[in-house]
Amino acid sequence: MIDSNSEREMDKKKVSRKPSKKIKEGMSIVFKSCDGAALDSCVAYIVEIARSLGLSIKGPVPMPTTRKVFTVLKSPHIDKRAMDQFELRYMKRVLFLKEYSKPILDLLESKMVAGNYSIPRNVEIEMKV
Repeated sequence: MIDSNSEREMDKKKVSRKPSKKIKEGMSIVFKSCDGAALDSCVAYIVEIARSLGLSIKGPVPMPTTRKVFTVLKSPHIDKRAMDQFELRYMKRVLFLKEYSKPILDLLESKMVAGNYSIPRNVEIEMKV
């Protein structure tokens, strides 16, 4: 017959297992742009690179579009009722890397820079750990 205390100790040993320090979990890459076509092509390129490296990814997840509206007076001196409105629309996409390590991130970055595809200037890329 097995003692109940020894069962609890065995359960604690199973639960206390820590993941290795080299492989980390959970990283997101956020893409932001005013041009939807450039944003989608950039995200597709990064997804292709990540899959060729064997990374497990989730996404791209489209985030809500953000609108910024600017109101400008047509005339600087009179006629305050004459106004123009301009707007900027920012689209966002998010990619989630399930597991990553420092050498893999360096390889991903070098492939992004060294590839034939040039990332458009109006696409912002932010990596969050």
